Amino acid sequence: KAWASWLGLSAALYLPFDVYAFALHRHWLEAVVGAINLLVGWVLGLLSQAGQVNGHELAWPWAPETSQVLMASRLGLIWLARLALATAGIWLALGKPASWKRWVGFVLLLGLLLSISLGSHAATEAQPALPVLADWLHLLGMCFWFGGLVFFISGLRALHAVDGRLRTGLVSVTVARFSLMALASVAVIGITGLYAFSLRVGTLNSLETTLYGHTLLSKQGVGGALLSLAAINLLFISPRLKRDRQAGASNLALVKRFESMVRGEIILAGLLLAVVSLLTYLPPAKTTPPSTDLKESTFSGDLAMDISISTGHVGQNTFTLKLKSLGQPVQSAKQVLLRFTPSLKDIPPSEVQLIGQGNGDYVTQGSYLSLPGSWQVQAVVRRDQEFDVFANFDFFVKAPGADNQDVFAPRLAGGLVLTIGLLFGLLMLSLAKKPALRYG
Repeated sequence: KAWASWLGLSAALYLPFDVYAFALHRHWLEAVVGAINLLVGWVLGLLSQAGQVNGHELAWPWAPETSQVLMASRLGLIWLARLALATAGIWLALGKPASWKRWVGFVLLLGLLLSISLGSHAATEAQPALPVLADWLHLLGMCFWFGGLVFFISGLRALHAVDGRLRTGLVSVTVARFSLMALASVAVIGITGLYAFSLRVGTLNSLETTLYGHTLLSKQGVGGALLSLAAINLLFISPRLKRDRQAGASNLALVKRFESMVRGEIILAGLLLAVVSLLTYLPPAKTTPPSTDLKESTFSGDLAMDISISTGHVGQNTFTLKLKSLGQPVQSAKQVLLRFTPSLKDIPPSEVQLIGQGNGDYVTQGSYLSLPGSWQVQAVVRRDQEFDVFANFDFFVKAPGADNQDVFAPRLAGGLVLTIGLLFGLLMLSLAKKPALRYG
């Protein structure tokens, strides 16, 4: 699983620069290899996830578990979205170069990186919005730095055709420009990395006592070596190249040494991605169980109502209704009721009175959600010298132990499959010259 993730992650981080190069300079081999790695890594990852369902290392592509994961789960939707985005990016790169294609492709590849974050540890947090954003920025920083290294080394190789003095001057200018982008990327990676550490490790002791912590220390070791090479290039080699450029001198020995160090950075970046891929399949040292609570908010009259149902499954639940009027907690309501009406017509509704806690919260417990399915929960608030206020909340209640997958997942998956089929058809129209192959 870790190697499958490494293939997919490394290709996803390098692919934006490969597609950019492919569209403008026809470096087709890099883009094709990146796309193949992306597809192979994701297919292996999908089969590995499906294999966990039936207790095997990998599931067969035609196994029922594979179609279940692909068509009826959040992971399958993310996988299909990745494939659609990658295919659309490759289709854009195959046509004639155009400025609009560069920007559309850039947006598609930003979505590609976001799909990785949506399937990461960050997405399992109780409040996932900020962790997913931080993870996406972390990947984006890695993409510009690591992917830029691959593109940078190909640019350095292209300069072999010019003479020594011009080559030294051009390398000096490109090093200065690349260093600015690399410094910004490292800053983003560092800040978001510290935030991820606080979420998934928490304490220094966890680094020493958990496998996740040990792997994270290995990652930091490889990252430290990578930063050391980058610091040598920035602090020593770049100033010397700048002096030679300003003096109009040729220093091919230093240029070749710099190219060797960039190759070393790329090798270390590949090792770092291998360690990161292992982290994605290890349970974090600090785990936060996902929330299954049902929550909703609304306004009615002058009241702002926030309702929370925990655990949100059939059976015993805790019902909390938070009331505010003009931004202030409502502490003196005369009566606060909840009425439960199931979607089944032959089951009568029930009602319960909530108990005020003195801070605008009104709470009760009970088994009022007795069956899985759609329920309407009506809140009734009665106050002295005020009109009664009513608000309706609609919830879908699951049985205990049921997953939290969206009931529309199969429809969304079907739409994505049709989209991917259309994209592959467009690819074949531009690639296949034989009619039989194109129609196939």
